[in-house]
Amino acid sequence: MTNEKKVVGVNCHEMEEEPYEIPVFRAPEVYTIAKSRDDAVKRERDGEQARKAMDAFRGALEGTDNVMPPLMDAVKAGATSSEIGNLQREVFGTWKPPLPI
Repeated sequence: MTNEKKVVGVNCHEMEEEPYEIPVFRAPEVYTIAKSRDDAVKRERDGEQARKAMDAFRGALEGTDNVMPPLMDAVKAGATSSEIGNLQREVFGTWKPPLPI
């Protein structure tokens, strides 16, 4: 027995053949379907009520209030998940991992 550190795939348990390639499932029509649903929600909602609810949600995000009640009001007013997510990214920014990947 040697004192060499074993590293799987490097000096032990190496594969004799290349791993299988797994095709990635891509469904381009999914974006189109989701976009058309979002557009329908935006057409059918009361735009002024949705804007007011999103403004209240922004106030909660920027302050110290509980964000769930204004978030639920925004959803009930017809705010889409993309609008809600964009507002959260606008207020909080986007997290980037500290290590380069």
